[in-house]
Amino acid sequence: MLVREAAASDSENIAHLHSETFSDAPWTADFFANLCVSNNHLMMVVDAEAQICGFALAVLAADQMEILTLAISSPVRRRGLGATLLGAIEQRGAALGAKTALLDVAALNAAALALYHRAGYTPDGLRKKYYGPGKDAVLMSKPLTSTPPASD
Repeated sequence: MLVREAAASDSENIAHLHSETFSDAPWTADFFANLCVSNNHLMMVVDAEAQICGFALAVLAADQMEILTLAISSPVRRRGLGATLLGAIEQRGAALGAKTALLDVAALNAAALALYHRAGYTPDGLRKKYYGPGKDAVLMSKPLTSTPPASD
């Protein structure tokens, strides 16, 4: 499996994965294609033999990177791909000048919260009803470094 920057040609696959993961408000292939050529957006994909099985999208502003969404296809979850993808987009964002990564995550999404905690994110606040009635968002952040972590 290869983690790489997304191309406009990936947009149909990314939109399909997004609709599977976030069925209540899926984004379109045209939306993702436009983001691939945007100067202030960064999108990375997990490519398994020309099949997109994960993606992460971030927006860059000044010295911050806000991770807007991260999704891994359900058949390949729990294999470390989310952590790998998160690390890749953090490293790319840092290389482009981001000093801090920000994100929000559903307070009831235990798997995502655990991923972000393991990756070094700390909670900064709570947005009540951000995702709808009874669906709060936890705001999280992490300082970024432009040097890759030491390997074991």
